Amino acid sequence: MWNGKVQTKDLSNVTALSTKEALRSIACRAQQDIGKTTRNLILLIIGSIGLLTLAWYLQKKSKAHEENEEKYYNLLENVNKLLEEQHEKYLRDPKIQPWLAINQIREKLISEKDQEKLKDTWERVKKQIDSEKSQVTSESQDVNGEIVDVWRWEKASPMKTRSKTAKKSTEETTAFITSEVGLTECLKLRNCFRTDK
Repeated sequence: MWNGKVQTKDLSNVTALSTKEALRSIACRAQQDIGKTTRNLILLIIGSIGLLTLAWYLQKKSKAHEENEEKYYNLLENVNKLLEEQHEKYLRDPKIQPWLAINQIREKLISEKDQEKLKDTWERVKKQIDSEKSQVTSESQDVNGEIVDVWRWEKASPMKTRSKTAKKSTEETTAFITSEVGLTECLKLRNCFRTDK
């Protein structure tokens, strides 16, 4: 019995139905449904904006990294090119210094307004060049009474490398040419396989 009424499972005796939820009007239910839909829509928009912002940030970071790498490799290539050109000038005219000051190279390749922005990139270039012991050497030179750090190109020119390789190849070929004279006169093996006797 509840509130003066008896519960029954016999449908013929049912006079009223009970529900755990309060009876609501259609307008009230519609208002609640609209509120839930609006809340879910706002959450969806916020989530989408967050994902788009993250994707934009990652893309921007990736693009900046690619640009920095491109600047790094361009600087590295241009430094090697300048040093090689200086070395070639020195070979043609020994009065010219075979090295270039590091600060002078930086001023040639990086404008004054970009030097601060590319400071880390330039440090990477210096570190990489200093590790190339076989190609470029670092040393200190007295320039107008001031000791400065310089780079010197040490790698042999392509013409010299090719001539050395050709000379070595010729020597190796000559070493395997057999003599026309037999090993000894006692051994009668020379020309023993010839058929034009």
